Amino acid sequence: MRYLKNYKNSDIKIERLEVLRYLAYRKEEKEISPKIKEIIEHQIDLAYSLIEPRGIYSLFDNNSLKEHYIFKDAQKIAFGICTIGSILEKKVEECFIKGEYLEGLVLDAVGTVAVESLAELINAEINEKASEMGFRISRRLSPGQRNWQLDGQYLIFKHFNDETLGIKINESFMMVPRKSISFAHKLSKKRMEEINLEDCQYCDLYKHCAYSKGYKERKNSIL
Repeated sequence: MRYLKNYKNSDIKIERLEVLRYLAYRKEEKEISPKIKEIIEHQIDLAYSLIEPRGIYSLFDNNSLKEHYIFKDAQKIAFGICTIGSILEKKVEECFIKGEYLEGLVLDAVGTVAVESLAELINAEINEKASEMGFRISRRLSPGQRNWQLDGQYLIFKHFNDETLGIKINESFMMVPRKSISFAHKLSKKRMEEINLEDCQYCDLYKHCAYSKGYKERKNSIL
């Protein structure tokens, strides 16, 4: 079953703290200058007028992908692609051309938060459908993460043929527009690897990445 959806901009949640995390801003929120807060709030408001959230996902029986290590224990698989479009990233480029570097960096981080919010929205829909069918579901898996090489992009894009929302992959397997996410979930009624694991905990950079959730807590526990 394949689902192609356009989402309302109001469905997307862009939180200031998440923007700060993607900016690797390590200060406490109370220490952030009013100027920075003003820029962040302005760029969040701007982003809502620039994003075009849409996604496509599909749930199917795993009859042909068991030879791929990451899918060896999946009875079903969900593939998905989502994007907020290219308008926001063009605006980011305009900021840098004008020398508005801080505004551009913040807007780029805002775009990342927006597309992550969209991915989580779709993940929740897939999770609901899996639950209705009586399946357990893995965390979100993306090409380039542990146990799945970046060329896994081809599996996802080949699955959807030309229904990829206008998203393309280049020779380096990077997606265009950049603010796009491709992903998979494994579904099974049996035990699977990667189940109930947070995305950051599953990443090789978990202990050292300043962008990950919980970075500040981990850092403070070491000090």
